[in-house]
Amino acid sequence: MRLDVKFRDPTLHRQQTEMVRRYARFALARFGHRISRTELILEDVNGPRNGRDKRCKVQVLLSGLPPVIVEVTDVDAMAAVSRSVERAARHVRDTLSRQRDLKRL
Repeated sequence: MRLDVKFRDPTLHRQQTEMVRRYARFALARFGHRISRTELILEDVNGPRNGRDKRCKVQVLLSGLPPVIVEVTDVDAMAAVSRSVERAARHVRDTLSRQRDLKRL
């Protein structure tokens, strides 16, 4: 599974890259054989202003299936990453489960 992490705001710390990678790999590891690529984009939506403005977008490309795309906005960047990766893993699980059920029919 190829994992690309992109930061679209210079104020977000690049030191978080390894932690973000660990979150994503841990949550999606059991589907690794079906995932061709995962892209995670972390950005600060409204710059220096306060508020729920850290957005994490996760796009999971599955072999032979439509991509799974999840976006989460939160006050804390790592909370947004954690929630979006967990949500993406649930959607991947459900998508693969539906495909398996359709093959049985």
